[in-house]
Amino acid sequence: MAGGGNPFRSLSDLLDLEPEEIPDAGYITIGESLTALEKQLGGGIKQGTVTLMVGASGTGKSVLCQTMAFAALQNGHGVAYFTSNFTPEEMVTQMNSIGLGVTDEDQASLFGLYQLPEPIFGEDYGALLKDLAVELAQIPTKYGFIVVDAITDLASTSQDSAIMAFIFNCKRMCSNGRTVVEVAHSSAFSTDLLGRASSVCETFMKLSTGKLRDKAVRKAELLKVDDIELDRDNMIAFNVEPELGLHIIPYGQVKA
Repeated sequence: MAGGGNPFRSLSDLLDLEPEEIPDAGYITIGESLTALEKQLGGGIKQGTVTLMVGASGTGKSVLCQTMAFAALQNGHGVAYFTSNFTPEEMVTQMNSIGLGVTDEDQASLFGLYQLPEPIFGEDYGALLKDLAVELAQIPTKYGFIVVDAITDLASTSQDSAIMAFIFNCKRMCSNGRTVVEVAHSSAFSTDLLGRASSVCETFMKLSTGKLRDKAVRKAELLKVDDIELDRDNMIAFNVEPELGLHIIPYGQVKA
């Protein structure tokens, strides 16, 4: 990311890199600012799993993913971050603005940023999801932590079968130790489809908003971790402070 060049690497460039071993199975820690969430996850995001994160606009999905990705880099994990929300310049500015700028050369070498395909009117969006799954499978093995932020545009006008096929393809890819976080706007899934999609993923998280003394905050509710359904003690609240990044708020202070 550093150096002023285009931070989005082409797939052809990445395929020329020498593959490296994916770290042994364990947990990807997600940073001191997310200690409360990390504890609820049992130590972090388990390697070799798929996490599905959904929420409306403004609920903090991208900031949460960026914080996780930055922490993974700090702990020596290679990160491939696919984004549809930012241009390359905007992505760099966004991460710098919340204290997540990657300036260390070793970390930068482990950070691959990719632009998600933009749907074109009249195209088969299901085919684009299939192409994306192929691209995910082909990125160098040194990128063991993959964030797809977000599949909203591709999923919202795709057949349910194409969306489920994409999730199953990600699951298949995780069998070699890779870890995938998939992000989508809540509106991209019907109630039935969301139920089926979340049942396939090992971890499922919903983001929403709430209030703390009339001030808006974000909330993350863990509904499933390592294939175990959760129904209590599974909520965190947070806000995002300029230059400082994500800050956890004791949920007992937050009113619905």
